[in-house]
Amino acid sequence: MLFLPLALALAAGAAPAIAQQQTTPSASTEENGGAAKPAPAPAKAPKICREVESVNSRMSRTACRTQAEWDDLDARKVRHREDH
Repeated sequence: MLFLPLALALAAGAAPAIAQQQTTPSASTEENGGAAKPAPAPAKAPKICREVESVNSRMSRTACRTQAEWDDLDARKVRHREDH
């Protein structure tokens, strides 16, 4: 019962702030003559999942990383083997 009045009070207090944010034009729309252009989404590198050995367990686990992260990890393993 306490949750409902609290939720309504929070929603009523946040409504003017939300309305004000929606009505204020951003700087990018003013610079472009009122036409808002969405920013292009950065291209995400696909994740590659591999089974990796766990030192303290008989069970392997799956790790998902980008190709660049796997290349970096493999290079560090090679350097570590060469040092020792």
